[in-house]
Amino acid sequence: MIKQWMVCQCLGIFGALSASMPSSQPITLCKKSPATQSSSNWVRIELRELPDPVLPTPVVRPQMCIYVNTFDHSQYLVMNLPDKAVRIRYFSGSEPTIAEYDSRTKHLFWGIPDPKVREKAIADIRKYPMTLSDVKKLICATGAEIIQETTTSEQGLTRVDLLYMGGTSCAESEERGVQDTVWVSPADGQIRKLLTRLGPGRQIDYFPVKAVRDIYEVGVPRDAKVIECRPTASAAAVLDRLTWRAEKGWGSYVAVLTETDFRKSWGSRKMFLSLFARQNNYFLYATYSLQERDVPESSLLKLSNWPKPDFEEVLELTGRIAPMFFYATDGKRVWHGETRMTQPNEPVFNERNSSVTEFPILSSYCLTNYLWKGYRQLGIYGFGPAADTLSDEQRPNLMGLRLRTGDFKTAAPEGTRRIEKIFWIDPKRDDLPSESIALSEHFGPGNRKETTRIFTRYETWARTSSNLWYPQQWETTFSRTPGEKTTEDFTRQYNLQISTTLSIDPAWFASRKAALKECGADLMK
Repeated sequence: MIKQWMVCQCLGIFGALSASMPSSQPITLCKKSPATQSSSNWVRIELRELPDPVLPTPVVRPQMCIYVNTFDHSQYLVMNLPDKAVRIRYFSGSEPTIAEYDSRTKHLFWGIPDPKVREKAIADIRKYPMTLSDVKKLICATGAEIIQETTTSEQGLTRVDLLYMGGTSCAESEERGVQDTVWVSPADGQIRKLLTRLGPGRQIDYFPVKAVRDIYEVGVPRDAKVIECRPTASAAAVLDRLTWRAEKGWGSYVAVLTETDFRKSWGSRKMFLSLFARQNNYFLYATYSLQERDVPESSLLKLSNWPKPDFEEVLELTGRIAPMFFYATDGKRVWHGETRMTQPNEPVFNERNSSVTEFPILSSYCLTNYLWKGYRQLGIYGFGPAADTLSDEQRPNLMGLRLRTGDFKTAAPEGTRRIEKIFWIDPKRDDLPSESIALSEHFGPGNRKETTRIFTRYETWARTSSNLWYPQQWETTFSRTPGEKTTEDFTRQYNLQISTTLSIDPAWFASRKAALKECGADLMK
């Protein structure tokens, strides 16, 4: 039980992380408080696998070493990998900073954690068993019952054997129970060693250590190549503003967003219609396909006034049609569904229901995140792209935000890829974007370069009844050259309408499947 919990907590705060632009600037760590620097706050925890649960003789090399600051819950995680490589991860409990070093690449990445992940990680770090009482709480938290506790003295330490049964952790050991052994220092009551025989078993040793001043003191070479993924101070200020804007949005609203493609080969073609709504804790996102090859019989194809249909007509028609994707919540429960094709090529709408904590609102569902792109939307969290700010004499009233991933030296080696995104933001229009460009370059053999370009220009604007800005129309042009195949450039036009006075039927914030059945809709079409 202890083993499983420990591994999850050690690895859980670091997900799949991407590389970013190399930096030639050395890293300067923020000054730590005296309490953080105090040796009495630090402990090194070593975790070793037990090769045989009957013969608890640990392997010599610890699987993990964790340096934990019990005051601010910072930690350094040193992982000894099977191929003798070493990976070192750092998580700060006092500031939004993470780092990772891999001995195979000799690269040291610095980044910033997702605030929600950071909050959870700090809470998890506080659960590390440091005392006998902590161990007992972890055992009982699984539903197990401690049936025997034996205390002896061993080599100057207090040894406590805990025999427990029941609960989720002892499902495979119901008859004989499970015994954990804890060695505690009589002087301070802190654990010095923990032995758990559950599953393959694990030995955990605790050693008080001097304050760890930086990541180099736990094994990172001083000459490791530093790759800085944290935004500059000016970029962080812009990202903070955009994140705040996205969270605030327009208050309560109903919105319709239409998408139309333009290509030389077919002219214009309706693509999608999305319906958004927010009323306090109630939220709705539903998107519908208008591609004739997919939904040839859809009544949405007959919408008038495309690409700016009337709200009333949209609500009437979509109220009788299964959406391509659907997410709605009343603040407590969530209904999320999608239309899938079955054999023989028949669409079927499937829906699930869960609590909002199990399936929270994702940023990709929110209309605000189409427009105000902050940390999460731009992938800044973790070891994302390097972010800085720009200014341009041709755009004197706009703020420029630039993101870069990859090596931007002139001579890029074969097989490398680099991506640059630039957003021009208008402070006079509530920090909404005015234009953006994303450029991806892939370098192949023989100086061959494949380039993908995505350019977006926002063209017309409007205000809500509460005097907040939103873009009415914008266009995004996609192009690629030269590529393995010749591809046709195309443009997608977006048209947005927002009403902050319109209210919709509360049934939209609940099961769509139930609402469609009630109105007699055929969920197979």
